[in-house]
Amino acid sequence: MAYERFCCEKCGGNLKLNNGLYFCPYCGSQFADALIEKAYKKLEFSLRERFGDLVREELVKREQERFLPLLRQLWDKSHEKYTDSKAIISICRKIKDIYPDNFIANFYEVANSGTVSQINEFLNGIDVKENSIFIEDIVTFMVKSLELDNVASLNYLIERAYKQSDLEKFEEYATLIETEANKVDEGLYNTDVPRDVFIAYSSKDIDKVLELVENIESQGLTCFIAMRNLRHGRGAKANYLTELQKAMKNCHNLVFVSSKNSRALNCDALKIELPFIKELDIANIPVGYKNDYTNPKILGYKKPRIEYRLDNEKTPFADIFLKEFFAGLEYSKSLDDTLERLAIIITNGFGTRDLDDPLHKEQSNQNAFSQEEFKKMFEQMQSEAKRREEERIKNEERLKEERRIAEELRREEEKRLEEERINALGFDIKDGVLVKYLGEREHVSIPDTVTAIGIDAFNDCRDVVSVKIPSTVTAIEEGAFSGCENLTEIEIPNTLTSIGSWAFGGCTSLKSLNLPNSITTIGEHAFSGCRGLEIVVIPESITEIDVATFSYCSSLTDVVIPNTVKSIGGWAFLGCESLINIDIPYSVETIGEEAFKDCVSLSKVAIPFGVTAISYATFYNCKSLSNIVIPDSVTSIDDWAFEKCISLGSIVIPAGVEEIATDVFKGCFKLTVYYDGYQLPDSLHKVKLWSSGRPVYVKGLDGNWVKV
Repeated sequence: MAYERFCCEKCGGNLKLNNGLYFCPYCGSQFADALIEKAYKKLEFSLRERFGDLVREELVKREQERFLPLLRQLWDKSHEKYTDSKAIISICRKIKDIYPDNFIANFYEVANSGTVSQINEFLNGIDVKENSIFIEDIVTFMVKSLELDNVASLNYLIERAYKQSDLEKFEEYATLIETEANKVDEGLYNTDVPRDVFIAYSSKDIDKVLELVENIESQGLTCFIAMRNLRHGRGAKANYLTELQKAMKNCHNLVFVSSKNSRALNCDALKIELPFIKELDIANIPVGYKNDYTNPKILGYKKPRIEYRLDNEKTPFADIFLKEFFAGLEYSKSLDDTLERLAIIITNGFGTRDLDDPLHKEQSNQNAFSQEEFKKMFEQMQSEAKRREEERIKNEERLKEERRIAEELRREEEKRLEEERINALGFDIKDGVLVKYLGEREHVSIPDTVTAIGIDAFNDCRDVVSVKIPSTVTAIEEGAFSGCENLTEIEIPNTLTSIGSWAFGGCTSLKSLNLPNSITTIGEHAFSGCRGLEIVVIPESITEIDVATFSYCSSLTDVVIPNTVKSIGGWAFLGCESLINIDIPYSVETIGEEAFKDCVSLSKVAIPFGVTAISYATFYNCKSLSNIVIPDSVTSIDDWAFEKCISLGSIVIPAGVEEIATDVFKGCFKLTVYYDGYQLPDSLHKVKLWSSGRPVYVKGLDGNWVKV
């Protein structure tokens, strides 16, 4: 695997191994080995799809290391008391740019920018087994701004999650939603409240059910659906049947959402709800018709009903019961058809009547409406719906203003408390710049009021072990962390644009760096003397490696230089004793003096085409250097460029080289020189190598090497 250090799938924190499980000390999550490996394989697969199967490991690693801080930011933002939707959406889109299938980023983006219907669609489509670790975060986030239309989907999510988790959590989630829902509407769980329509359905058809409810309630009518309007949790289960029966008695009309799911014999709609309504009907049938329940003449005594059929699959036992239950009625085949039939039975009565029958004559007259009365009632319904909508808009505006005022007060109070806390922690901050850290803590979290870490802010703070820099910081100035000998870990945000000179000079315990692509400048000596630094991936946004940037990083073994870099400054890698190989990209045009001096482990180097001069002492004392390629673009080689390269066995000098300094190859005792031309230029005869008995060859006319 390209990235060995496992991090939390929820918050991006570094995991620790505890009794065979990976434990996140930041958010408290626990993961088995298999779960973590699966998460990383999905991420790596996404990256390899983006970059290609043959991509260098460093590119995959770089994107993974950019992804994890974003995950940490998303966790922090989503768990704040007040939701910053814009910030969350921005972070989600950055995460999805790296990992489009990331579940939690997709959820938070929908939850903060989607409509109620889109949110419900996402909630209903969650694979609770695959994403069980996120259920608690989803529920707690959704209740912050709970809409009544989301209650059913949340309860449905909890019931599905309950099958994958423990009862205690199920109770906790259900109670949380119930409490918040009651705040939104006190009558939500009151089954004694008369409602216009009772919806009987299977929870597996929840998408269609919510669509139906949304359309009915948009007409100013009220609905009852068990998933939304019945209390959930273990305590409520004991009264489930009683409360459901109350609701059925108090609803004026019934819509049965008919499907292979709701026609199954184990579905509550078929097993409990429709039989109970049938009992209510029979109890009200006049004596003379007790044994003739299906007679169309007595439909007026039944609770008005509609079968909204989603499919036509045969369900033999259920079909017999439903044929009797909906006797004399045809089922509706579409949502519009259902709404039209519902409007008719609400405004114009229900069923077929025999007007000559004295038992029904009076009731028939009461239930029949003229066209004028029907029109008047329909206009009243529309007027009431409009009034409710206007009232809702006014309430929303009032709540919005109250929230705005509360938010301003909260921010002022938070700012005051934050300033007190910052001062207590020893941060001296002026105009957003952290001027000086005066504290004595090992683990430092810099406040998010800071936009820049000033000159020598942490200079010689030997107590500091780890530092977390917030996303508000864009600059680390000169000498900011210089001399922090015990600093081992630093979290750099992807908002940082510049690192000043000597910023981390002398941080001898620092082993690795995650430099984001937002950084455009790194000053001279920035990491000089970081003797513990082992691996560095230079960001693609960098075009120049400045003077002595990584000098005396004696543990540095690997450096990845992107092909955006055009120059390597003098002393850039001076004294990097452990550096074995370095891949200098084709984009580099200049390499400064003593750039690789005393890199005693460096074994091979390919100088890119475009470099025209090998500067003073560039590879001085590179004792292990046995192979070097000099391109045809080079025209001069300065003094001591290869001095003391005792392992260098041969070197080919291009014919275009016009100047070679006197002591270029001093101390190269094994060296054989090949000049890729037919005749050694007069200007090269003064090189001491020629007069010290070392073999020198030129190209013969036949193309073979000829000893000079």
